[in-house]
Amino acid sequence: MANSFNAAPDWCIEILSPQQNQTKVDAKADRQRIDTALARGDRDRAINENEHRTFRETFQPLLAEVARSWQRLEKISTGAIAAEPEYPTGLS
Repeated sequence: MANSFNAAPDWCIEILSPQQNQTKVDAKADRQRIDTALARGDRDRAINENEHRTFRETFQPLLAEVARSWQRLEKISTGAIAAEPEYPTGLS
């Protein structure tokens, strides 16, 4: 520290030039931007995890239904079962 003097055995006072003071202000602003970006990232991650969980809860039963439909089509194509509607509509 070129512009410093000891005020007490465990204290050191540094005299900053105007340019050094601006650098410290810039560093503080950068840290605030980083903290804001980190908070935004945490919030976005929580939103993404919630959307992903909802997607899995919806999509997995849909895939199971598609698998059951393919199994039924395979049974129909091999003649193992008759080609009747799986879900009767009540219409003749």
